Amino acid sequence: MKSKGLIMIRVLILTLVSLAPVHAAYQVGDTVADWTLYDADGNPHRLYDYMGKIVMINFWSDT
Repeated sequence: MKSKGLIMIRVLILTLVSLAPVHAAYQVGDTVADWTLYDADGNPHRLYDYMGKIVMINFWSDT
């Protein structure tokens, strides 16, 4: 019974989130701040190193 309630709450939250309006913070051609991420080997990757290229950033978590 408790798991059905949790499932319903999750479905409700997902429904509400999907109905929320989406506002883009950046437009095509806008300049963004440079920042650096490090890969698993410790090598830095700056956003500006990829200027003019399409960049897809995938944030995920396994928790």
